[in-house]
Amino acid sequence: MATRRLRRFSIGGFAIAIAIGAAAVVSSPASADAIDPGRPGSIAIHRFETPPVPTGLPSDGTPVDTTGLVPVEGVEYVIRRVAGIDLATSAGWALAQSASIAFDPGDPNGSLLAVPGVTGLGSPLVVVTDADGTAESGPLPVGLYLVTEGALPPGAQPAAPVVVSVPLTDPDSGDWRYEVHIYPKSAVFGVGKTVDDLDLAAVGEEVEYTITTDIPIDPPIDDYRIRDALDTRLALVDASVSISDGSAVVDGVDYLVDVDAANVLTVDFTAAGRSALLAAAGEQVEVLLTATVEGTGTIENQAALDLDAGLLSGSFLSLVAETRLGGLTVRKVDETGAALAGAEFAVYRSEADALADDDRIALGGQTSFTTAGSGEVELDGLRFSDFAGGAAVGPGDPGYHSYWLGEVAAPPGFRPLGAPIEFEVTAATSAGTVVLEVENLPLTRSAGPPDLAFTGLAVGGAVIGGSLLIGGGLGFAVLPALRRRQGMRAPR
Repeated sequence: MATRRLRRFSIGGFAIAIAIGAAAVVSSPASADAIDPGRPGSIAIHRFETPPVPTGLPSDGTPVDTTGLVPVEGVEYVIRRVAGIDLATSAGWALAQSASIAFDPGDPNGSLLAVPGVTGLGSPLVVVTDADGTAESGPLPVGLYLVTEGALPPGAQPAAPVVVSVPLTDPDSGDWRYEVHIYPKSAVFGVGKTVDDLDLAAVGEEVEYTITTDIPIDPPIDDYRIRDALDTRLALVDASVSISDGSAVVDGVDYLVDVDAANVLTVDFTAAGRSALLAAAGEQVEVLLTATVEGTGTIENQAALDLDAGLLSGSFLSLVAETRLGGLTVRKVDETGAALAGAEFAVYRSEADALADDDRIALGGQTSFTTAGSGEVELDGLRFSDFAGGAAVGPGDPGYHSYWLGEVAAPPGFRPLGAPIEFEVTAATSAGTVVLEVENLPLTRSAGPPDLAFTGLAVGGAVIGGSLLIGGGLGFAVLPALRRRQGMRAPR
């Protein structure tokens, strides 16, 4: 029996087995004569993420133990028969060998069609990997087949095309194997970006972003550049770069950091840095950014990795990291609903701060806010209460927080609030559809009996607390409420 060889190509960082006759070319006429040309064969494609450590498993067309490997579902494969090659003859095997030598994964169709004797490529058979990462061809006639990838699920990167013979030689028995198993692999390559704004309260404070980019497993890496078009409402304070396994990389030696006039941050790895990346293959680059928030609204950022690593080349994008800031309109009125100018408010992170008038939140460089002739004042630039870390949050969740409004000076002739008011900033308050309306009683008016005090009024799903304050022998009711602009009034 003739020698059967394994052709292995290293393409774009991926080691791909090319199975042609016993994963090689069989040139013996006796071997070719032993093929049953009427017997159907099949190709089973098994798609897994490339593990950080090579498995050492054989690529010889037989089933292998894939325990511990992560399947990739939803990868489309296109199988086409190479026409003009008759594997029932030794001449056909010689032509198959010529085709395997000429085959260029970078130009699979053109390289095969350029081989004298190859007359074309058959109709495409499209199969898609299931939850186990497997796609089955079904019955196939004896022949040489080109297998290429089509559509990929998000995050999956392409593996190289392969040519496969049906049948090939079983390495154990030496018999022809008509059910061929192939295991193309590639990294599920990713770029991530997260935002840490859990402690952010308002414009002027700092927020942190973490960018993570995968490092290819195999060489070459000819270009590795991380980009982040920072929102113009962010002012970069600091950027640090590290490798997830603790490998040392040095600013100015292994990578260069730059922020251009358009606020685009670039981390560009030098030749020395790319060598360091290869030494940490399978790990991640981590970029930690600290920036000051300088404007309100929805701040969105998306990182990108520009990579040149053979077939694993292109620009890969992260998901969008989002921070939302908005505000609230406070309206000051008397007991008749008439607007009151000259009420001075401050905003706090907690009730304790509000009671102590400590650690006021600054908005636009101000720490106190006075109502105009309309009785209104806008508090803008507060981080949404119900959105933190790039996701919706609720009371009790990390990052959720409400704010507290304290009246530091009442309009002339009116009593100040006896207790701070808790409020939220949401999409509704920022759109101006919800107003926090605060009522003051005149100095000449005493509060009614205790049963007139309200401990809370629910409006539009929000509960805003009030209190009854007794002081100086005079009792007065504090009746704060969130009012809709339609004119809803709190009971007195």
